[in-house]
Amino acid sequence: MGEKLNSNSSTLSASNSVISPYGETESKHRWQNFKDSFKQAKKPEYEQLDEDSLTEIQRINIKTATSLLQRELKPRHLQMIAIASSIGTGLFIGSGSALSTGGPGGILIAWVLTGSAILCTMQALIELSVTFPISGSFNVYASRFIDPSVGFSVAWNYVFQYLTLLPLELVAASITIQYWNTSINPDVWVAIFYLVVIAINFFGVRAYGEAEFIFSSIKVLAVVGFIIVSIVLAAGGGPTGNYVGAKYWHDPGAFSNGFKGVASVFVTAAFSFAGTELVGLTAAEAKNPRHALPKATKQVFWRILMFYVVSLTLIAFLVPYNDPRLMNGSSSVDISASPFVIAINNGGIKVLPSIMNVVILISVISVGSSCVYATTRTVTSLAEQGLAPLFLGYIDRKGRPIIAIVITNIFGLLAFIAASHKQNAVFTWLLSISGLSAIFTWLSINIAHLRFRRALKVQGRSTEELIYSSQTGVIGSIYAACLNILVLIVTFWEAVWPLGSKPNAEAFFEVYLGFVILIIFYVGHKIYRRNWVLFIRAKDIDIDSGRRELDLEALKEELAEERAILAAKPLLSNRDIRLLWASVFFRMLSYGLTNQVLVLFLELIKVKPSQIGGFMTWTLIGDALISFFLTLYADKIGRRVVLIVGSIMMLGAGLIFSRSTSFPILLLAAIVGVISPSGDETGPFKSVEEACIAHLTPTNHLPEIFALHGLISTAGAAVGALSSGLIVDYFHKVRGWEILEVYRSIFVIYAGMAVVKLFIFLLLSEKCELGDDNVKESTTELPNETTPLEVSSEEGSLIECEPEISKNALSTSTRRNLYSLLAIFMLDSLGYGFMPSAWTIFYFKKFFKVSATHLGILFFITNSVDSISSIPSAYLTKFLGPVKSILFTQAPSAVFFLLIGFISQFWVAAFLLILYYLTMTMDVVPRQVLLVSIIPKKELSKFLGLVNIGKTYARCVGPIFTGGLAEKGKLYYGFFINGACVLLADLILGTNFLHLDEDISKDLHKFEQLK
Repeated sequence: MGEKLNSNSSTLSASNSVISPYGETESKHRWQNFKDSFKQAKKPEYEQLDEDSLTEIQRINIKTATSLLQRELKPRHLQMIAIASSIGTGLFIGSGSALSTGGPGGILIAWVLTGSAILCTMQALIELSVTFPISGSFNVYASRFIDPSVGFSVAWNYVFQYLTLLPLELVAASITIQYWNTSINPDVWVAIFYLVVIAINFFGVRAYGEAEFIFSSIKVLAVVGFIIVSIVLAAGGGPTGNYVGAKYWHDPGAFSNGFKGVASVFVTAAFSFAGTELVGLTAAEAKNPRHALPKATKQVFWRILMFYVVSLTLIAFLVPYNDPRLMNGSSSVDISASPFVIAINNGGIKVLPSIMNVVILISVISVGSSCVYATTRTVTSLAEQGLAPLFLGYIDRKGRPIIAIVITNIFGLLAFIAASHKQNAVFTWLLSISGLSAIFTWLSINIAHLRFRRALKVQGRSTEELIYSSQTGVIGSIYAACLNILVLIVTFWEAVWPLGSKPNAEAFFEVYLGFVILIIFYVGHKIYRRNWVLFIRAKDIDIDSGRRELDLEALKEELAEERAILAAKPLLSNRDIRLLWASVFFRMLSYGLTNQVLVLFLELIKVKPSQIGGFMTWTLIGDALISFFLTLYADKIGRRVVLIVGSIMMLGAGLIFSRSTSFPILLLAAIVGVISPSGDETGPFKSVEEACIAHLTPTNHLPEIFALHGLISTAGAAVGALSSGLIVDYFHKVRGWEILEVYRSIFVIYAGMAVVKLFIFLLLSEKCELGDDNVKESTTELPNETTPLEVSSEEGSLIECEPEISKNALSTSTRRNLYSLLAIFMLDSLGYGFMPSAWTIFYFKKFFKVSATHLGILFFITNSVDSISSIPSAYLTKFLGPVKSILFTQAPSAVFFLLIGFISQFWVAAFLLILYYLTMTMDVVPRQVLLVSIIPKKELSKFLGLVNIGKTYARCVGPIFTGGLAEKGKLYYGFFINGACVLLADLILGTNFLHLDEDISKDLHKFEQLK
């Protein structure tokens, strides 16, 4: 029967004329085809079922598994639907009333908690949707895994949610237009947008997917732009020049109306997240739900982080909760109450409010289109289940639920009350119907997932047969369900005792009417069906119908093969690499924090510039000695042990710097505790982490993995630099702290980052350690992924190195390469040591008189472009080869830095510094690829340790002279020396190693082809 249920497929006739899935040839006239497209689609042929012998659940499962909806949504459609399709009035406008009610702290608590529950819920939904890609999705899962009455009530509640949202979004669009023109009747605009929404859904699911792809792309770009503008405005970089910082958290404060204010915000947060589950509805119309849906769901995290958490955090910085415009909006769809528009207006930027309004207009049209899509698919599924009139399940030959579309759009005519003075009252009650619907839907998804997992266990099945398994698992569904229930309880309390008024029935039903309607539907269905069972028993739950892969043994074998393929993709599967990336992010964040204040802190406690230069030199020397011994024996004593010890040393240094002013004690703490005087990598971490990543990564993935490693590293430094500037100015200028205490607080945060790193290293697995089980030499005829390449002294060709080496000694070929590369890298580091970032910051602070915040922003930008540059450097390495890539990027970088010493205008110097950072670390990935290509992996940890120690010693020389130059007012000489040394090092590198590029590039491409 399973084969016949899936017989709805295309065939070719004997005459080679193309037959549609519904039995009609495509050779007819276009107009005739257009008319015929509205005819009802033919049902798939399968054995006549005796429905009298089937239970209600069995009948529902069979009907929904054979939907006539067409699979035309591509992965790119699903990804954009997941990330931004339902972003509309809930975020752009509703967040304004939430800010007014709960304050900045309230909206962050509500959105973060709700967002975390959404992440878990989406994981559960995608597990179910991939396993059962059936019409109706989560609405059917409630009937299938919980109880038909629950499915009936939740589904109809979901329908009413989007039926009421459609006219609301259309009215919001018409009010948005009034920002520019108030003379035209709003109903004219309602009519225009109403026709746009009808057209999008009339042309089928493909048109909906394309429209959402365009709309969502615009929203993504707009929010990213808003985030950048908001950071500049908060730092005082806008036209008004007013520094905002976090003063609105202090005055009027972080919370409005206390706990009840925070509680009342949760409904608004849920309303803004409503629609996230839409991607689950697309399962029946996705071309490849098995692969497309999990990929799309991964975008939900970025949606929550970027669209909600980051943007609302910035809103909280830029708009006080007592701003009268937040409370004076004429309705729940009044664009004038949007905190996004208010924030830009406050910043004094004239053109951007209009641009933001255009984005909001596009957003509400997008959500209106999604309302039609969600309502029609749910109504069609209800009809298929026998829970709605059968005519609503009519699907035409284009796969459109045409009758459901017509009826939904008829309900949208309510939007024409936009010109009525009664619109507020009407929409208040419409929203009361759907206000809690999203929470009920999410709760049903979590419970359905828990019941499904329970059924698997009771029926002796395992999660190994699942194509996609929820990453948050059962625990995530329990957490999300409990949080949703808690929100319902808190909302009930707020509805009974409303904020700022006495208990009254009208206020209660404005909030909780949706729950009353849900209960009425539930009880009514129980009475009508005379089904008094609360839950379907786990042993009776159908866990097979609707699956497209019913051969479980074959499916398990296929999944095992896919997991083996994923094992060769470290970004997707290797937990240890992800942990190491988290470590480097937090470490560089801590370096970025301290690097902004280190020289200024030492100067404040009466340390002379020449002593500061000596401080940096001795710190680098001490770090090099400690790193030498730790990395030399890292493979013997354990790489994880070395990393943990390094974290403990960091912790101690941070605590000492936060309390002491004694120069000798601070110097000792900096040496032992790997304080970075340059803002760059110091201590044993870099060498050990790169050695771990090298042997955990297949050779063909090395450029991409090292590129991402560099991106995450510099991103951490960028966040640290920006945070340092904001922290210093906020606590010093706004809160009135002594500047010395502010600097000490930075080192307290540094100690906190060390604790975070310590926990990360405790989570690393034994795969990070060097051992026979973890690093194996290849014995096949394929290119060896662990045996590197050696430079032949005679011909300059590449041959295999000897694989057998002792654990404490380097092979002859490795020593030969060590001497050559060490000389080049030390010359490069010698130049860098004359002007490390700490002295660069000091130069910009003293010479250009720049504030801490502006310095933080500048170095946030420089580190950001630095992090972005690591991505193209990976592809540049594959295209040019590692040595050419180094020369191509390092030469212009040296020139940009050298020119800064000649510049007297801040903005020109800042521009050159940005260009310098844009190209500075583009040599890191090719350099790493070069090293792992010519050095055996078993020797790589020691080799990298020796190279980094040599570079550190070379870097030690510069600060001694730089301190003297600073005392004499000639610090700009550091830029000249830096550039000259780097250019000379590049010349030597090209002369000695350029011949390796061709063979290394061939090797990388060969691995790519084999994989």
